[in-house]
Amino acid sequence: PNIYNNTSKSYKSLTSKDALITIASDLGLGFVENEVVTADTMTWINMNSSPLNFIKDVANHAYGGEESFYDTYISKDLNLI
Repeated sequence: PNIYNNTSKSYKSLTSKDALITIASDLGLGFVENEVVTADTMTWINMNSSPLNFIKDVANHAYGGEESFYDTYISKDLNLI
């Protein structure tokens, strides 16, 4: 559902987790996560990229601490994980 179409959109004053939740909702996907807190509130800007690539970009730039890392994928149940 429009996951490959290039779009431009900003997500103001959100953590990476909240941005991913919003993107998933925009795409009609569910959201499942196991990280409680991310410390990276900012404006996330998708500049003419597909939502799929933007999801990867947000995950690559998410920050929860020195020892944390994040990865995302879309499950067969249509959940962004």
